[in-house]
Amino acid sequence: MPNPNAKNPPRGNKVIAVTLGDPQGIGPEVVAKSLDARSPDASLLLVGSRRHFPACGLRLLDDAGAIGAGETAFLDVGDGPAGGDPSFHWVRTAAELALQGKARALVTGPVDKDRWLSAGVPYRGHTDFFAAAVAAAPVMFFWSSRRASSPGRSRCREPRPTRSAPSRRRPRPSGTSAAARGAR
Repeated sequence: MPNPNAKNPPRGNKVIAVTLGDPQGIGPEVVAKSLDARSPDASLLLVGSRRHFPACGLRLLDDAGAIGAGETAFLDVGDGPAGGDPSFHWVRTAAELALQGKARALVTGPVDKDRWLSAGVPYRGHTDFFAAAVAAAPVMFFWSSRRASSPGRSRCREPRPTRSAPSRRRPRPSGTSAAARGAR
């Protein structure tokens, strides 16, 4: 389990750990396509197994601390224990890197939560795992690269505990169509 006391990484560290997501889903494909749109101001450390991400041109690292400034490199941590889910192993490894101060941020690829549960992982997903790893209430942060719909609106949302986050869903009156509601 990661060390929750190893917070506050050094200021010069601009490494972002990126997990591959579910190897049987779209995770590796999403990560591969996103590499072209990355900022050269940060280093990307892909965490996963080369068996599921055979991308050419990425330096293979044995130690996360060996990544260069602005570099995109691959940390091959294998598939994890037999019978386990590789995507959970990658998320846990990336979380450990962040809590040790070797990564400043963590981006997770999409995972199959049902596969995690079938493999015996005791968490329903990323949020539950991160809450347990740092012994805190789950916090989520969303960011979109799309322009805000109105001037002055932020594209970033402040992190807040998921239990206190208000629901954005409004119940739809039964038996009314969208056109009928708009005509009122």
